[in-house]
Amino acid sequence: MYTYLGICLLGIVALMVTPYGLLDASSEGKYYGTATLVAIDANGEETLRSVTHNRVTDVGEEYLLDQVFQEVGNVAAIDTAQIGSICIAEGTITETEGATAGGFDTANTMILTADDNCIEADVNVAGNDGKAVLGPLTFIDDIHLVTGDVINGIGICSANAVGSITPYDNCLTGNTGAGVLFAVVNTTDVTINAGESVEITYTFDISSIND
Repeated sequence: MYTYLGICLLGIVALMVTPYGLLDASSEGKYYGTATLVAIDANGEETLRSVTHNRVTDVGEEYLLDQVFQEVGNVAAIDTAQIGSICIAEGTITETEGATAGGFDTANTMILTADDNCIEADVNVAGNDGKAVLGPLTFIDDIHLVTGDVINGIGICSANAVGSITPYDNCLTGNTGAGVLFAVVNTTDVTINAGESVEITYTFDISSIND
């Protein structure tokens, strides 16, 4: 009896020490991608660092499959329409599989008349053993957002299809209405004051364990 009890207790302990992210990965759909957010004050000092799992959207899953597999009526997207931008947002971040680029843009309360909330960059995949890394990209006060804005989350979007201009406004409209919201991340909230910035890196990981 004591042997069985000991085995049960060991099982409970194993569950308790298992990182939450590992359990969350398959059950909640928050897998494959993480965003690292680093807030930097006006003196260039790091004030906050957080790593948060993403939610790959339904559109993002389909987009990935369309790019990889040959199918009737679909071809791989050209480079200018591939995933290659991070867009920051303020407001209510809808972190669900049904999230869309249009919904992400509409919910964003940042004032974008003079500032551009999306940065495009090449994604580093070579030699990363199944990982794609976008960034680090630096979002700066009075360039990508207005002083006092609160970054509540980010969208991982298609690269800007309009002449690869960066930075630019919005995930969907910045891509002439054809932008893809590949993934969304409800990050740690961070307020950007005068002279401050935030550095964001997105990592998409589909690597397998080496035998």
